[in-house]
Amino acid sequence: MNDQVQNCSTQEQLFNLVEGWEGWLKNIYITLYNKATEILNKTEKSKFNSKLAVDIREIIKEHEIELIEKKGISRSLYFFNETAGYLDYMGSGNGGRAYTIFLEDDQDELSKRYVIAHEFAHFLFMDPDSTRVKCCPNMIFFTSQEEQLCDIMAAFLLMPIESVLKLLEEYSQERKRNGQGLIYTNEWLRHLAYHFKLSDYHVILCYQHIRYLGAILNDAEKSDSIPELDLEQYSKFFFKK
Repeated sequence: MNDQVQNCSTQEQLFNLVEGWEGWLKNIYITLYNKATEILNKTEKSKFNSKLAVDIREIIKEHEIELIEKKGISRSLYFFNETAGYLDYMGSGNGGRAYTIFLEDDQDELSKRYVIAHEFAHFLFMDPDSTRVKCCPNMIFFTSQEEQLCDIMAAFLLMPIESVLKLLEEYSQERKRNGQGLIYTNEWLRHLAYHFKLSDYHVILCYQHIRYLGAILNDAEKSDSIPELDLEQYSKFFFKK
């Protein structure tokens, strides 16, 4: 009997945990999606360096962030092969801050695009009073909550869901015309990586977040609202002033 009571209690706790966590995740994803959309809408169409791929280098220029690429960053005294890049700052003449992204040059361009987007997310989240350097950890290392938030924002910047849905429709129609039928996961991911100019690893990382965002937006469209969503509250929490 005690075991049964304990099991019921555990199941109820898990159910409540899932319910609460799902609501929190919805708020996070929608807030970051809206912020990414706002940034992309301000970006000139000429700043897209292919049919779908966003020119993330131009976006950070628009936000007056300097980019320095050099070899050996990940092997420096501070990082010990733990990072592919980091965001740092120094005081500017007008009393503000000048931000710089330092990028490990010993990586391919597809990976660099992701690291830049990830560090740009750190810039968006940066507390004006913070003195911490913000890093993009290499994929073999553990990651923190803030790093996960930056991964979500990077996904929304580099792989806008509207572009993904458009590409999926075109890809599906093309396969039907060629008599190929079903879409296979590995082929679709390679297709995404090619069009959005991302590495194999980073396209998987991004697409996981796009899939979850798609489910949230689909549910919101059906219900015409998102329960418990307070965008102003969460925007104040996430984004620097």
